[in-house]
Amino acid sequence: LLTTAMADAEPKVKEEEEAPPCDAGEDIGPPTEDKEAALPGDGELEAKLREILGGADLEQMTKRAARRALEAALGVGEGALDGKKKAIGEWVDAYIKEKEEEEAAE
Repeated sequence: LLTTAMADAEPKVKEEEEAPPCDAGEDIGPPTEDKEAALPGDGELEAKLREILGGADLEQMTKRAARRALEAALGVGEGALDGKKKAIGEWVDAYIKEKEEEEAAE
């Protein structure tokens, strides 16, 4: 049963605690916009990619696998070079074309 005092009393509502700011000291990594900022220039990326392709089985290597291998070689997270997907694909194609031309010349 409710007593008159209980019915007249205002219900107690627990106040919400203020959420900490999103940068509450947690290391969540660099912002997405800065993913490419820490990457080397295109010339260095292409040189490193050529080094990787030189030691790879080109019959089995996909462009995606080449991009992931380049990310691993640079010590960056998977997907860090996704913004360079088109350029890396072109570099892979150019490398393969050069190798095919060298083989044809022999």
